[in-house]
Amino acid sequence: MAIETGFREWSRRKWAPYATALAAVVLSLLLRWPLQPLLGSAVPHMTFLPAVMLVAYLGGFWPGVAATLFSAIAAHVFLIGLPQAQFNAQVNDFAAMLLFVLSGLIISALSESLHRARNRIALREGEQRWRSMTEALPQLVWSATPDGACDYFSTQWTQHTGVAANDLLGWRWMKTLHPDDREPTRKLWTDSVAGRGPYDVEYRVRRSDGGYRWFKTRGVPISDSNGRIFKWFGTCTDITDAKLFAEELRTAKEVAEAANRAKDEFLANVSHEIRTPMNAILGMTELTLDTPLTDDQRQCLRTVKSSADSLLGLINDLLDFSKIEAGKLELDLADFSLRATLGDTLRALAVRAHKKGLELIYNVQPKVPDALIGDAGRLRQVLLNLIGNAIKFTDRGEAVVRVEVADDPAPEGKVGLRFAVSDTGIGIALEKQEKIFRAFEQEDMSTTRRYGGTGLGLTIASRLVSLMGGKINVDSALGRGSTFTFTAQFARQLRPADSVAARPPVLLNNLPVLVVDDNAANRRILEEWLRSWQMEPVAVGDGVTAMDTLWGAAAPGRPYPLVLLDGRMPDTDGLVLAAKIRKRAELAATRIILLTSSDIPGDPARIRELNIDAQLLKPVQQDELLETIYRVMSRVNCNVQPLNTPSERQQSAPTSGLSTAPLRILVAEDNEFNAQLLEQLLMRRGHQVRLVNNGREALSWAEHAASDLLLLDVHMPELDGFQVIQEIRERERSNGKHLPVIALTARSRKEDRERCLAAGMDDFLSKPIQTAELWLAINRVVGAKAANEPTSAQLIDSRVLLAACDGDAGILKRICDKFRDRLPDHIAAVQKAFLHQDAPGLREAAHKLLGMISAFSTVAASVVSEIEDNAACEKLEEIPILMEQLNSMAPELLQAVRNQSIESLQRQAGAR
Repeated sequence: MAIETGFREWSRRKWAPYATALAAVVLSLLLRWPLQPLLGSAVPHMTFLPAVMLVAYLGGFWPGVAATLFSAIAAHVFLIGLPQAQFNAQVNDFAAMLLFVLSGLIISALSESLHRARNRIALREGEQRWRSMTEALPQLVWSATPDGACDYFSTQWTQHTGVAANDLLGWRWMKTLHPDDREPTRKLWTDSVAGRGPYDVEYRVRRSDGGYRWFKTRGVPISDSNGRIFKWFGTCTDITDAKLFAEELRTAKEVAEAANRAKDEFLANVSHEIRTPMNAILGMTELTLDTPLTDDQRQCLRTVKSSADSLLGLINDLLDFSKIEAGKLELDLADFSLRATLGDTLRALAVRAHKKGLELIYNVQPKVPDALIGDAGRLRQVLLNLIGNAIKFTDRGEAVVRVEVADDPAPEGKVGLRFAVSDTGIGIALEKQEKIFRAFEQEDMSTTRRYGGTGLGLTIASRLVSLMGGKINVDSALGRGSTFTFTAQFARQLRPADSVAARPPVLLNNLPVLVVDDNAANRRILEEWLRSWQMEPVAVGDGVTAMDTLWGAAAPGRPYPLVLLDGRMPDTDGLVLAAKIRKRAELAATRIILLTSSDIPGDPARIRELNIDAQLLKPVQQDELLETIYRVMSRVNCNVQPLNTPSERQQSAPTSGLSTAPLRILVAEDNEFNAQLLEQLLMRRGHQVRLVNNGREALSWAEHAASDLLLLDVHMPELDGFQVIQEIRERERSNGKHLPVIALTARSRKEDRERCLAAGMDDFLSKPIQTAELWLAINRVVGAKAANEPTSAQLIDSRVLLAACDGDAGILKRICDKFRDRLPDHIAAVQKAFLHQDAPGLREAAHKLLGMISAFSTVAASVVSEIEDNAACEKLEEIPILMEQLNSMAPELLQAVRNQSIESLQRQAGAR
C-alpha cells in the first residue's frame, strides 16, 4: 500500500506515468534478454504483458496504452529482429502482435474503469467524512463556488434559521441577515471574491423564532496547482454571548467610571466644604497670633493652629490616596534644583527636630547632579513623610539624609538617585516591616499606641516613588533605628543654571578651617564639603579641644582664619566658646560662623556683641554655607552687620522681593469668614480692599471701578468664577486692558488648577490660603508692575504722615513745604555721590534722604534704604536700577504732597 501510495503521488506529474511505462518495458527486456538463447523467438510479446498490466493498474488507460506500444516495438526490434519483422514476417508473429496490442488495450480500459470507480468511492467517502465533520462542529459551515455563489450549507443553518438548505443556495442566504447588515456584508463578500481583501465579518442572522444572533464569519479560498480559486470554504461562529458580555462589561465600566467621577466629585466637594472653614480658622489664628497676647492665650492659639495644620495634612493625605487608587495621580515635571529642594525640605522640619534635641543632617554626594527635571513637589512630599517619621519615632540622637547616584543604570538622558533616611529611633520589628506600606496600617495598631497618624503616609510615599521610576525599602530592627531607602529617576536639564557651589572659590583655596561640632556625622559631612572646595578642614568634637587647637595654631603665628562653630554642645555653649575666642588677641582676626539649631531669647544682641560674622540654621545647605564662607572671608574693613539670625530670615522670607506699593484689590468671596480674613490681611499691607459676595457684583465692580487685582472665588452664587472670568476676558478683547485675576478655591487638584488657568485666570490659590503663598501670588501677577509704576496716591503713606503731623493742619503744611524745598537737594546729593562712585559719600547722602522721606513714603524709603545698604558694602554695581526708581518717584512725590490736607489723608487712611 505504501508503494502504491508513493507511486500515485509521483505519478501526478504529467510525464511520470509514461516514464514508468518505458522503465517497465526496459526492465522486462532486461529480464528476457538472458533467456533469449533458450527461448528463441517463442512468444516474445508475452514477456512484456506483466509490465503492461502493472502500468495500467497504477497509471490508468493512457499509461497502459503507452506501455503496450513500447512493448510491441521492443519485442520486434530486440527479440524477433527488425529485418525479419520487415521482410520475412510470418503470419503467426503478426497475429501475436495484434493479439498483444488488443490485450493491452483491454487491460488499460479495465484499469481506467477501476481507477474511476475507486476515485468515486474515495470522493464519496471524503465528502461523507467532511459532512460528518461539519455537522459535528458548533459553527455553521458553508462552501461557495469561485463566483461567490454558495453551494453548500451545513444542517446547523437550517436548524438555526428554519430555512431549507436548497433555499439558502446561491445568494439567497443574504435574506436571513439583519436588514442593517445585508448591504455591508454583500459588499465585503463581493470584494473578497474579487480578490480585494479577506472575508472576515460580523453580522446578525435571523433565527427560526424571529430573533437574531451575532455571528463572526470567516472564509478562505482554495486554489489549485495553477493558483486558480476553485472553491471557498467558511465558518460562522456564534458570538452573541461574547457580544452580550462585552456590552455588560462596557456598561459596568461606564458605571464604574461614573462611580469614580461621583467619588471624585464627592471628595472635591468635601474638600471644599472642609477647606473653607479651615481657611478661616488658620487665617484668623495667624492674625490673632500677630496681636499682643498673654502667654496662655498664645499657647492656646498655637495649639489650635497646630491641630488645624494636622487636620489639613490628613485631608491632603486622603485626597492623594484617592487619586492613587483611581490611577489619576500624575507627576508635574519641571526644572528644579535638587540641593535647594532638599535643603528647603529639611529646613521646614528643623524646628521639630531641634525641639526634641535631635540633629538633622543631610549629605549630597558631589557626583549627584543638581539641575534636574522632575516633580519637586512630590519628591518633597516623600522626603517630608520619611524624615517626619524619623523625627517622630526618634527621642534622642539624629536623623540623617544621604543622596547618591544609584547603582542601577538609568536610561539615556536620565539619572537614577538613591535617597537614604536613617534615624536612631525605636525601630520596626522584622515581621511588621511589610505591612507599614499598606494603607491605613501602622507598626503599632493598639489603642495605647504613642504615635498618631492615618497609616497613609508610607503608602502614598511608596506609590509616588513608583511613579518616579523607583522602589522603596526599609532596613530596621527594634531598638537600633531604621533606614528607609528609595530610588527615583530624573531627567537632566540641558542648560542648567550656574549654582553657587559650582563656582570655583579661588579665594578659599587651601584655607584652614576649624570645625567644632559634637556630632560625628555633622563633622564628617562638613569636612567632606570643605575638602571638595579645596579648603583644609580640621574637625574637633568639644570646646576644650577646639581652644587647644586654636591656640596651637596661633602660637607659631598661623591662627585659623575661619571657625565653623556649633551653637549647642554638651560641654559648652557655642556663644561661650565664641566669647573665649574673642578674648584672645591672637585670635582677633578669626572669623566665626555660628551653626545653630534654634534661636534663644537675647541671642541677636549677644551675637552682635561677640562680633559673630554669620549665623546659619541647621541643617545647613551646601550652597548656602559656601556662599556665606565666601562672603565672610571676602570682607576687609567694611563695617557691616552680621547676617540676619535665622528667625529674622524666616520672618522676612515670605515677603522678600514682594511689592510694598498699595493696590486696589477687588475680593469676590461669598464666605463671610474668608472675606473678612482676606480683607484684614490685605489692609495690613496697606491695600485698598473692596468686598463683593457674588459673581454678578464682582463683574459689575470689575467693569465700573478701577482695580489692580481681582481675588476671585471659583464657587459663588449667581455667577461662578468661570463665568465671571469669561465675561471679563471677552470685554478686554475690545478695550485692550488686562485685569490680573487670582483664583481662590478649596479644590486643590491638578485638574482644578489647569482648568482655572485655561479659563484665563493668572494664578491659582488653594484654600486654606497660606499668607506667604498669597503674597507670592500677588507678587507674581502684579508685583513687578506695582513696584515699578506706583501712582502718586499710592506713594504717600497717609497713616505715617498723619502720625508725623499729629493731625495738625499747620504742622502738615509746614512739613510738606519743607519736603518740597529740600527733596531736590537731597536727591541731587545722592546722584552726585553716585556719579563720582563715592561709596561713603553716597551712604551719608542716602542716610540723610532716608530720614526725611520715610515720613512721607514707605515705598520710596525702601528704595533709599537699599541704596544706603549697598553703599555701605560698596556694592555700587547694584545701585543704578535703584537710582532709576528713585528718580521716577521724585516728581510723583512732589506732586503728591501738594494740597494735602488732614481730611484727604484721613480718607486715604480709612480707604486702606
